Amino acid sequence: MISYYTNGSGSLSKCEDSCTAGVFDILKYLPADLFWQILKSSLLLDTLPSVAGNIQHIEFWPKWSVKDVDEISNTKYIEPDVFINFSDFDVIIEAKRYDEKQQNSKQHKDQLVAYFNEFKDNEPKEVYYILLGGLHIEDLREEITIYDKTVKLSKIKWSGLLTTIASLKKTIERQDLAHQKPMLLLLEDVINVLAIHGYHTKKWLSKMPKQTIKQTQIINFKYKTNVR
Repeated sequence: MISYYTNGSGSLSKCEDSCTAGVFDILKYLPADLFWQILKSSLLLDTLPSVAGNIQHIEFWPKWSVKDVDEISNTKYIEPDVFINFSDFDVIIEAKRYDEKQQNSKQHKDQLVAYFNEFKDNEPKEVYYILLGGLHIEDLREEITIYDKTVKLSKIKWSGLLTTIASLKKTIERQDLAHQKPMLLLLEDVINVLAIHGYHTKKWLSKMPKQTIKQTQIINFKYKTNVR
């Protein structure tokens, strides 16, 4: 799918959702430990455990019912961007289109209330909440307490995620091992997804068809004036 955009044939309509899905639909194919280290290495503050275990399940925009939850009104369900069930704990990711000033504290609380309601009958697990983009405060540790459970907020910028992935790609390229070629292709696709959404390297931009560059600029302008 990414080639459809990078070759100048296609355009994007939902930048926030397409960026989130484009990045994590690719990263999920990496070995679970490498996937986790990419997230962990991209953190502004280290708030995640060293090991995550295997990915049991990953879901985009799950709908968690809150129709009988007193703390949340005027809606039937809550929809976080990404939910990942690791063998050792759960992860919720709330992504925003740009890197600054879009995250909403009420939305974070509502999602955690919905999470604890959705899985109240399951064996209790630790849950980690990642704010991806849209950050208001970068260098301060924050947490939310819901039902006497305290959840740390982990913070990642899209630009920081790109830096981590680009650095990993260069490291693998220097090793020049044939069996790692598929991993390089996956990382290159993630870099391309991020570039289309405005987080790009000069090398990537120099290879883009002029038509695609123009489309990307139009998309960025459109969504800067229609921030969700």
